[in-house]
Amino acid sequence: MSIDEKSHIQALDRTQPGLPLKPGKCGTMTHDYKRNGTTTLFAALNILDGTVIGRCMQRQHHQEFIKFLNAVERSVPAGKIIHTIAGNYAAHKHPSVLAWLADHPRGFFHFTPTSASWLNAVEGFFSIITRRRIRRGTFKSVAGLQDAIKRYIREHNKASKPFVWGQIRRHHPRQAQQTACTFRMTQCTRLSAGPAVVACCRAFIVSRLEDRGSQTRSPKFLGDHVTIARTQSS
Repeated sequence: MSIDEKSHIQALDRTQPGLPLKPGKCGTMTHDYKRNGTTTLFAALNILDGTVIGRCMQRQHHQEFIKFLNAVERSVPAGKIIHTIAGNYAAHKHPSVLAWLADHPRGFFHFTPTSASWLNAVEGFFSIITRRRIRRGTFKSVAGLQDAIKRYIREHNKASKPFVWGQIRRHHPRQAQQTACTFRMTQCTRLSAGPAVVACCRAFIVSRLEDRGSQTRSPKFLGDHVTIARTQSS
């Protein structure tokens, strides 16, 4: 399970209805809006089949995180080990959360490296739901926003697929044959900021730096830390 929370999702109501998309004309939306409150989405992405468990709550403290962990625990069939990939947020390491973990021996936590939350696959789901459902939505209340999020998750789970992410350089024919940071998150079920994460970081950074033109930076890796050394390209 890839777990994280998307906090402070605003329920925004536009001052005037937007005009729909028409041939030759873009859809419109007013620049001003009315805030009707916020909610926090806790989500757990099953990286084996792409399904999502989601709960909307008013806060993102450790108490809410434990409630969500209980929901995840109930959804996983008995007898299966649960490997949870989470970020280094303080609520994820609260003593109450660690006590909960001690009482549930089939659960294991694996934290992404500091400042590398983008490695958590559920962040991709947050990006998708933001672009497809939340950003251009009109919500007159927090309850309406939460209902829209729940409906989207139900529709997503009907046609879910394992999440595979990578970078494809379409504008560089010479480099198109090279694989640049293709990384299946199904390999991360047992990672703990270890070689799988470091290898992915290295491939991602190399692919970005190779596009920089006259100068190339070669990454050097020491354990879980990354340093960049500037060198002149040949």
